[in-house]
Amino acid sequence: MPTHLPVQRRLPAEWEIQSTVQLTFPHTHTDWAAVLETVLPCFVEIAETISRFQPVLIVCREPDELLPLLQNGRRENMRLVAVDSNDTWARDHGGITIEQDHRPVILDFMFNGWGLKFPADKDNLITRTLHNIGVFQAPLLPGGL
Repeated sequence: MPTHLPVQRRLPAEWEIQSTVQLTFPHTHTDWAAVLETVLPCFVEIAETISRFQPVLIVCREPDELLPLLQNGRRENMRLVAVDSNDTWARDHGGITIEQDHRPVILDFMFNGWGLKFPADKDNLITRTLHNIGVFQAPLLPGGL
């Protein structure tokens, strides 16, 4: 009779080594539209600072428009990927990497836009889209499984 061991899952701690940081940049179709000229330099500075220490994945609507703004970071640590979004809060729509049986797995959670107060249809496609185009090398599972 085969013995089935339970799946071992672990959420890595925030101080553990990570392969990259994901940012989602604001654009004219997000809540930032009215203040985009003010907030965009802040996002640029965040991305450039991260890139000096480790890779940064920049999810953005128009990479060709954003690339000229990124002048002070380590360009080799910046990967810009064209994916549309509703908003910038990657903590709400980004994949969550866990270890399952000692191997990385990405959980693709669905965000409900704070109780359907805000649209999240594009945000909810970001992780799956990144996985489908080969950005993530780990398997993708629906969140909560």
